[in-house]
Amino acid sequence: MDMPLTYSGKAHPQIRMDLGCRACPFGKDGAGPVGGAGPDDLKAVRLLVVSDYPGHYEVQAKHPFVSKPAVYRVNSKQKVHLRWMNAGEALRTALRILGLNGYTDCWLTNALKCSPAADSGKVKENELDVCTKLWFYDEVMTLHEVNPQLPIWLAGGQALAAFRRTFKLFHQTSINDLRRQVHWWMGHPVVVTWNPAAYCRSEFREAKSHHHPVEVFPLFSEPLPLSPWEMYLRDIQPLASFVNPATNNTNE
Repeated sequence: MDMPLTYSGKAHPQIRMDLGCRACPFGKDGAGPVGGAGPDDLKAVRLLVVSDYPGHYEVQAKHPFVSKPAVYRVNSKQKVHLRWMNAGEALRTALRILGLNGYTDCWLTNALKCSPAADSGKVKENELDVCTKLWFYDEVMTLHEVNPQLPIWLAGGQALAAFRRTFKLFHQTSINDLRRQVHWWMGHPVVVTWNPAAYCRSEFREAKSHHHPVEVFPLFSEPLPLSPWEMYLRDIQPLASFVNPATNNTNE
């Protein structure tokens, strides 16, 4: 499969993005910007996914949600290696469950185009406003013009805040109040979840507490009841009827 241009670190010709932007404190070497990524033909986009900001892997690869399926970290107390799945693998696995190819069926992006990780991950409202006004607004509106009914997945607190401040939706409402529902904005169905990284971190802690210390817990096997991974799959289920109606009807 030929990878879309945006997965080689290039800006999409229809999406306005300056990959040398230094308009806010986060714009510096080693932090981004990282533009959105998806198919070369925007008419092929079946789902818009908006997350918070690029992480370490994303800054290196220069595209959102890098899949690292085998990441191991040492548990300092038990002195064993336990499996830690990164946010990119969690999201792309969820997309496959929805019947989507994360590279050719989806437009993946972040509300903030640079990583604030070096600044303790704290984002001020004025910094979020700079990025959303310069890049995020035009990005969403371009996709809206191509497909006025495109489903939207807001995956994270900064994604929700950007959408709230930019498009005046979800006034001062928490993610927990919005999960597992379909909301509407200008004809687009919108689903809200926590950032995939939050589910991965929680699942990792559960693996330590409920499984034998030398066992590598397979995060993306059949989900355990009430585990973070099962909660994650439940949270994205409202998208199924919009991105893959035939599959959704079969499962009812």
